[in-house]
Amino acid sequence: MRELVNSIKLSIGTIKFLFILNILLILYIMISHSSIIAFNVWIITVVQYFMFKDVIQTIVTNTEISNHLLESVLN
Repeated sequence: MRELVNSIKLSIGTIKFLFILNILLILYIMISHSSIIAFNVWIITVVQYFMFKDVIQTIVTNTEISNHLLESVLN
């Protein structure tokens, strides 16, 4: 059970890391290339964020419930 919780936390961390990489990519494109391309990538990133925001919140809530149940069983 703890392995499942750890893998879920790792997945959430990976998703957040990818969003940070997207933002860095946008800044790089804005500085070196066209701002129109950067704006399009920015829109895609924002849409991805709002798509995954609910999923991440559900996973976090389920993880907290699982942790609480696991602690109840172990104690």
